[in-house]
Amino acid sequence: MVKHMRYREFVDWCNQRAANGEWGMNEAIKCIATMEIIRKEPFWRREAVWQNYYAPDIIFNIVQPINEMLKEKGK
Repeated sequence: MVKHMRYREFVDWCNQRAANGEWGMNEAIKCIATMEIIRKEPFWRREAVWQNYYAPDIIFNIVQPINEMLKEKGK
């Protein structure tokens, strides 16, 4: 179970899901929108914005459920 994820790890996780197709359209849209918002920030603020505003919600509602689904599938 993921409790902490850095912004760069989140981007890598999203790229892996996009490559293997193991997520739904809503999750993909939410992740892409979040990355677009954070990329508008100066590079030195991105991690703080991610941790303070987006990480708790996205990790709990998107990353953990998809990772658990993948674990059940044996991937």
